[in-house]
Amino acid sequence: MIGIMAAAVSTIDSIMLTLASMVSRDVYANLKPNVSEKRQLLVGKFVVPVIALMALAFAELQLDLIAVLSVAASSGLVAMVPALIGAFYWKRGTAAGALTSVVGTSAFVLLMYATGNSLLGLPAGVWGIVVASVLFVGVSLVTKPHQASTDAFFAAIAEELGTQRRTANDPAKKQAAH
Repeated sequence: MIGIMAAAVSTIDSIMLTLASMVSRDVYANLKPNVSEKRQLLVGKFVVPVIALMALAFAELQLDLIAVLSVAASSGLVAMVPALIGAFYWKRGTAAGALTSVVGTSAFVLLMYATGNSLLGLPAGVWGIVVASVLFVGVSLVTKPHQASTDAFFAAIAEELGTQRRTANDPAKKQAAH
């Protein structure tokens, strides 16, 4: 039981710190340019208890939503799979294809849930992966990738993988890396 509680607390505090950092750096810092690190830290420190109180209030509602939230999150995450895989393995994939895939599939999954979560007897997650793949490939094929960015990205990946392979095979480099 103590192990489960430790894992839960560790996860919860990581989520709260991540959300506080996102609010202070991504939202507050963009709304107020040239804001100091100290001020961003202060905003983050303010956000953590606010998030904790919101989570407590939500938990006090005692809604039986955990299964629904879990399924919805999984179905929503499926919207990103083709874009993530395509970014690493398909040079023809474009940012427009990725954005259209994620946004379009998210809207589709939400529509599926709003209308009963079933189309031809299949759940939103199954249809989500199909819709995401079609949108990513379709939009990527009709838009042009930014060739310089694509080349730089794949070159960086190849260089990093090559460096890791050389280090793994050469004991002297392995020792120097540590």
